[in-house]
Amino acid sequence: MLSDDSEFGRKYRIAFVFVGVVFLVLIGRLAQLQIVYGAEYRELSRTNFLQKINLEAPRGLILDRHGAVLVKNRVAYNVFITPRFFNAKAFETLQNLIQVPQVDLDYIQSKIMLAEGRKRGFSLLAIRDVPKEWALILESNRDHLPGLDISTQEKRQYPNGPMAAHALGFVGEVGAEDILRQPLADYYDRDWIGKFGLESKMEKSLRGRRGSLWRVRDAKGRIKTGADAMRWLPRPFHVPAQPGYNVVSTIDADIQRAVELVMAPFVAGSAVLMEVDTGKVLAYVSKPAFDPNEVSG
Repeated sequence: MLSDDSEFGRKYRIAFVFVGVVFLVLIGRLAQLQIVYGAEYRELSRTNFLQKINLEAPRGLILDRHGAVLVKNRVAYNVFITPRFFNAKAFETLQNLIQVPQVDLDYIQSKIMLAEGRKRGFSLLAIRDVPKEWALILESNRDHLPGLDISTQEKRQYPNGPMAAHALGFVGEVGAEDILRQPLADYYDRDWIGKFGLESKMEKSLRGRRGSLWRVRDAKGRIKTGADAMRWLPRPFHVPAQPGYNVVSTIDADIQRAVELVMAPFVAGSAVLMEVDTGKVLAYVSKPAFDPNEVSG
């Protein structure tokens, strides 16, 4: 009986010592953060700001059966604004630089004003697909536009215009109908998604996987670099985006063009050319047609 009590007491003391050591380690770490690095962290929170940037994945190409490109991407320039840093003077500068009816500056201002709390630290998409000349003008005035960033994005391009439009389809911004059609856990507001045709049917393969990039900004919204900035960044601070897969269709571009010419005189109608043995669609024309470049986001 005494032996059992002694064994229990020994285990109890070991457990007590272990808990005590863990507690002392936690107290020591807390003291280190509060006393040793406290002032440094307060300075970081006062003068710096960590920002996460989502990196869009290039969408995969759509090819014909021989590898000819039917759908590709082009570079688009988007303007993002971080409300926390974009002050009234910066907005006035933006107004002076971009005075065109295509840009609704009142809408941009309302988005900035509606951002509250933590949301003021997140970038808002202000202007999508601006001409390269505008992007260069804004970039050259970055010192007067704190909180404004120019980001490149690959936008969908259909080099053959209306050719095979009903087969290829088009992309657009995520909407309520897309949420009902498929799970959208990995989609954000204003993301692209296949709306019709192969763009929709092969969405999972074409889309790819977004990446991320963390940056440190100072109190004026300027991006900080160097060793001083690197030590505040989480690890990994840069996760590259993974491009989507290319999709090879059964369409034969040459045959498609020939069928398009045959159907050219008709206002309405459709024609499908298939391989007898396999059932593969070599050409598909439906009229009236449309240009995916004009309806894609």
